[in-house]
Amino acid sequence: MSYTRTDKKLTESKMDLIKDYLEEHCKTNIEENLALVEFWTDKSGQDIPVEFEYDGTAEDFVEKFNNFAESYDVDAEVELYANMRGQNGVPSTVREILDSCEEAKKTLMEISDALAVIMEECI
Repeated sequence: MSYTRTDKKLTESKMDLIKDYLEEHCKTNIEENLALVEFWTDKSGQDIPVEFEYDGTAEDFVEKFNNFAESYDVDAEVELYANMRGQNGVPSTVREILDSCEEAKKTLMEISDALAVIMEECI
């Protein structure tokens, strides 16, 4: 999920570039002050919704997404789902739940890194 700038994108705003990137990799609903970014893990199809308020700027959007990504706690997520194994789409083993949560954390950090690149390259 890396990001590479193209000359065509030099004329777009930071927020437009962020939206373009996310729309290529996730399901999104980004409004003026509210964002929903959603993706699914490959291993188990776990739905990862990231919803947050932001002040409408690209800088605050990236900061809020990064805060969510960094605070995503794999252990806490595993504990949350462990007692629901095999029910309502939750994987049937703790190992599968752990793998899915680790994949979610990795994906969140990859998206966060890509958003940071967008911010750095769009000065």
